[in-house]
Amino acid sequence: MSCRAALLFLVVVWLPACSGSEAAAAAARQPAPGHVAATLKLDDEPYCDSCVHRVTEAINWLPGVSAVDVKVGDPNIKVWHDPSSVTDAKILEVLNKAGEKASLAP
Repeated sequence: MSCRAALLFLVVVWLPACSGSEAAAAAARQPAPGHVAATLKLDDEPYCDSCVHRVTEAINWLPGVSAVDVKVGDPNIKVWHDPSSVTDAKILEVLNKAGEKASLAP
């Protein structure tokens, strides 16, 4: 493979796959039917894809959480969940224990 072909491969195929933003968006879970959305406000807005991933993974594992929407530069996040399985207070508790200061958005 020539240097030019290798460079083209890196730019067209490999680099977009490494960025994470497109892959993360494609892998986002859809809210389950009947789940409600809680809007939470982070004290510090996520400023990179790694921050978005950290916030998402901090609460995504909770039983009853079906989807989490976190965006770079937006301190407001949405968490779709079954209120009979997990409460807003529990979601906030888990976020705070993970080091993310958050509160319920008005």
